[in-house]
Amino acid sequence: MRKKKQNAPVKKIVDVCLTVLLFCLMSYQVVGEVLHEWIGIGMTVVLIVHHILNLKWYRALFKGKYNAYRIATTVINTLLLASIALTAFCGMGMSNYAVPFLYGMAGIIFARTVHLALSFWSFLLMGLHLGLHLPAMTAKIQPGKIWKAVLTRLFTILAGTGLWLFIRNSIPDYLSFRTHFAFFDYDKAPVLVFLENIAIEFFFVFIGANLFRILRGKKKSKQALIAVLCILLAVGIGFGLQALFPSETETFPDWSTPSWEAPPQTEAVQIQPSDSETQPTEAPAETEPSSPGESETETPETDPQFVFEWETDDPENHGLSPETVNGLNDHFARTEITSSLIVKDGVIVNEYYKDGYDAESVFPIHSCSKSITSAIFGIARDNGLFPDLNEPIADYFPELNESDSAWKKEITIRHLLTHTSGLRSTENRWYEWRAASNWLEDVLDGPMYYQPGTVFEYSTGNTHLLSAIVQKATGETLHEYGKAHLFDRIGMESIRCGTDAQGISDGGNGFTLTARDMARFGLLCVNRGKWGDEQIISEDWIEQSTTTQFDNTNRADYGYQWWVRTFGSAGYPAFFCPRARLPVYLCDSGSGSGDHLHKQLLR
Repeated sequence: MRKKKQNAPVKKIVDVCLTVLLFCLMSYQVVGEVLHEWIGIGMTVVLIVHHILNLKWYRALFKGKYNAYRIATTVINTLLLASIALTAFCGMGMSNYAVPFLYGMAGIIFARTVHLALSFWSFLLMGLHLGLHLPAMTAKIQPGKIWKAVLTRLFTILAGTGLWLFIRNSIPDYLSFRTHFAFFDYDKAPVLVFLENIAIEFFFVFIGANLFRILRGKKKSKQALIAVLCILLAVGIGFGLQALFPSETETFPDWSTPSWEAPPQTEAVQIQPSDSETQPTEAPAETEPSSPGESETETPETDPQFVFEWETDDPENHGLSPETVNGLNDHFARTEITSSLIVKDGVIVNEYYKDGYDAESVFPIHSCSKSITSAIFGIARDNGLFPDLNEPIADYFPELNESDSAWKKEITIRHLLTHTSGLRSTENRWYEWRAASNWLEDVLDGPMYYQPGTVFEYSTGNTHLLSAIVQKATGETLHEYGKAHLFDRIGMESIRCGTDAQGISDGGNGFTLTARDMARFGLLCVNRGKWGDEQIISEDWIEQSTTTQFDNTNRADYGYQWWVRTFGSAGYPAFFCPRARLPVYLCDSGSGSGDHLHKQLLR
C-alpha cells in the first residue's frame, strides 16, 4: 500500500507530461521539424516509463470479471498503446535529426501515411483515456449544485466547440487514411493552434467522462440519462456551429460563370509532392519507362525562337538575405535534399548539390509531373482542344457508357483536373496499381467512392486519364505533344517521360529532368506563361490552373493539378511565388524535408 501511494504522484506527473508532449507534437507548425522529432523521442521515453509504472494493470488483464467499464478501458488503453507505438516507429523511420540512422527502416510512403493517420488516432484515444479516468481522479472535488450545473453547461459548450473544430480542421479525413499529406497554417498564431488542439481534445475527454458515468454511475438510470443528454447536446452544438460557420470546404466555384483571379500576394503555388522513395539518378541517354512498355518516340528538336541562358548572381543583389540562403544550404546538408535551385528575377541566386550530383544530373520529379501535365493540357486547350472542361470523359472512354455506375458517366475533364472524380484513389495501393498490366483499365474498372465533384481524393490515376485523353485528342503522347509545344520552345532539353505498358505517358509521376530545366518551367509560370516575347501558355490558363478550384481547407486547396497553399505548407519539392517572381526547386528522397525553406526564405 505504501509503495502504491509513493508511485501515485509520479504517475500523475508522468500522465501530465504525456498530455503536454502530445499537445506539442500536434502543434507541428509551432514547434518546427527539429523540436517535433525530439519531443517525439521524449514522449516515447515517457510512455515507456508510464507503462513500467502500470505493470500491475498488465498483470491483472486476465484476472477477475470484466464489466462494461473494464471492457471499454481495456480496449481503449490497448488501442492507444498500439497507436502511439506505431506512430513513434513510423516517425523514427522518417527522422532527419533525432535518430537519422533509423531513417528508412519503414518504407517512406507507408511510414508517412501511417504516422499521419495514427497521430490523430492517438490524440483522439488519449482524450477518451483521460476522460474515462477523470471522474475517479476528481472524485474528491465536490462543487455545490449551482456550480455543478454551471460547469456542466460550460463543459458541454466547450466540448461542442471542440467537435466543431474537429470537423472544420478536416481531422476525420486524417483518421480515415484518406489524406496523405499534412498541411500546416504557419500564419495562425501559436496560442490559437494550442487552444484549438485543447478544445478538440476536450471534446473526447468530455465523451470519455460521460461514458464513465454511463458505465459506472451509482444511480444508473438518472446519471446515465444525464450523460447521454450531455453528449447529444455537445454533438448538436458542434454540428450547429458547423452549419452556422461552415468551413470553406463547402464553397464550390460557380462553373457557369467563372471568375478567375490571380493568387493573392501572400499566396504561394506549390508543385506536387513526391510519391516515391526512388533516389535521383545521373542523366541517362534514355529514361526507362515507368512500367513494362516502350519509351516514347521523340519529335525532332527545333531551335527555340528565344534563346535563354542562365545567369548567376549573389542573392543580396535581388533582395534575398545571404545569411538565410546559406542557412538553408546548411539545413539541406542535414536532410535528404540533394539539390536546390533558387531563381530570383530570372537569375540563379543559389544552386546547391551534394552526394555527387550537379547541374547535369537528372532527377525524377515524381508528382511534380502533374503540374507539367497541367501546362501541356492548357496548351492543347489554347490550341482549340477541350473547349468545355465539363465534357464527360466517357466521350474519350466510351466503355464508361456501358458501366453499371451512373456516377462514372458523370465524370468530367474538370473532375480529373481537380482530383474530384470520385474514382478509387491509386495512392493507398500505389505498388499494386503500378504493377497492373493496364493502368487505365485498373482505374476505370475500379469502384466509385464518391459522386463526382463532391470530394477531393488525390490520385495519380486521375492524371493518367488526362494523359490518355491528350493522346486520344492529339494523336501524340503527352510527352511528344509537350516536346513540340513546350519543352523545345523554352529549352528543357533534359526532360524525358516514362510510359505505361500501352505507351501512354506517365504524366502523373514519370517526368525526369535537371534542376535547371525544372527552374525553366517555374520561370515560365512565374512570367504567366510568357517566354521572351512568345506566349507559350495562355495567361488565362496559368491563372485558372493555379487558382483554387476545390477549396478543402486543411485537406487541399487545389487548382488544376496544382496545390495552392499559403506559404509554409510542408513537404513539396518545388514551388513558386508569382508576386515575388521567385521559382524554387529542390529534390529529396520523399521525406518532405523542405518545409524549413518555406518559413525562412522570404524573411
